[in-house]
Amino acid sequence: MAQLWSEVQKAKGNRLQLGWFKPRNCWKKFKDGKTYYLHHPNSKAGYEAALLEWAQITARLDDERPNADIWKHHRRLFQIVKTYYERFGIASSERSIAKQVDEFLEAIEEVLIQPELPDQIGGGWVMQKFPQLYSEFIVNETGFSNFGTRQYDLPEKWQDRRDRLEEQSAAKHPQSIDYWIKAYLSRVERRGGKFIKKNSAYDRRQKLNHFRNWCDLGAHITTIDEAFLERYPCYLILMLNCAFRHVDISELRWSDLQLDDGRIVIQRNKLNQQKTAPVISYKLWDRTLELVKATMGRHPEYVFTNRAGGQVGNALRKWWGENRAKYGLDGKRLDFIRKTGSTRVAQFDRNLDEVYLGESLSTTARIHYSFNDGEPCQSLDDGLAHLGAELGFCDPPNKTIELTPELIEKLKEGDLLGKLQEAGIEI
Repeated sequence: MAQLWSEVQKAKGNRLQLGWFKPRNCWKKFKDGKTYYLHHPNSKAGYEAALLEWAQITARLDDERPNADIWKHHRRLFQIVKTYYERFGIASSERSIAKQVDEFLEAIEEVLIQPELPDQIGGGWVMQKFPQLYSEFIVNETGFSNFGTRQYDLPEKWQDRRDRLEEQSAAKHPQSIDYWIKAYLSRVERRGGKFIKKNSAYDRRQKLNHFRNWCDLGAHITTIDEAFLERYPCYLILMLNCAFRHVDISELRWSDLQLDDGRIVIQRNKLNQQKTAPVISYKLWDRTLELVKATMGRHPEYVFTNRAGGQVGNALRKWWGENRAKYGLDGKRLDFIRKTGSTRVAQFDRNLDEVYLGESLSTTARIHYSFNDGEPCQSLDDGLAHLGAELGFCDPPNKTIELTPELIEKLKEGDLLGKLQEAGIEI
């Protein structure tokens, strides 16, 4: 009598995961006190089919274990995060987060192989072992998310990133501004009252109405970034050239701007009530003047406005917060730019930083620098020229030497003045 396929494998020493049950003429498997019967023939193909069915049963049983759905739900969400980093790369400011996401997924796998699963994913455990992950994915603006429950979803920032991972290529969609405005509003509508407050959804629609009136709806979507980002070099260079805060840029008036003279003449707004606050005349670098002319708007009072006609201060701060890490400045405040300029100017002239910052002048500074409010200060002009030359925004200033009357007479005797002038040295 011919041997069954299972008997041949046993004779060869091949250990099978499933056993052949002759009374029912099928394969069987005993697990957790229960026997499962798999009705497939005793052959290589039948055994492989039985193994596939058993794998499906095991997966179902695994999901039916108490708390398995919670752990697998979090594994699926954080696998999306890992996939995003693999697809689009890891920003320098998020390396520690990416590392802890990998470690968190490994920890979940270790839990899932246990016969009994913990009834919750403890926030304290996560905070202790994965502090960066805890800050990024668990704590939100209102306090704590519903992390560790079946209702948990990734933060809004990561939901937007998840959208980028959708299999359907965005290139297949129309790439007009109008299409993506409608797609965004549709998403806001779906999320209103669930993940974002209803009044927040309303505010977003209202703000987009201003944008739709401003932009060319048929234009390609990338023109938004080009128009939006070209403003910021102007704002940042003004922070260096004129020691501006974001509020100074937002409140710069046409009366402060003297394009013909290449100057901005301004008194700090928050110091207007202080009698000692000077009115400073800043000499603009060539690059600054060029960017101001390219960026200034048409508002009757303010030089710079946003698309809705409002002031730009809050948008500038938000942009800085979102983009500073790209330039290796993560954690640096926006006002550090003017402070950097102050430090460099003080290296040229020890007391000049007070004038540069446009704040109340000390007694020493008032004695050292003689200028009327709103009039140019030669020392400041020279200091700004040195700062601009150091940063590559303008040519270095001419060096000057004061000659005594006696020395001038001696130079005249040997006709040295004429020779110096012939050599291109101004006397």
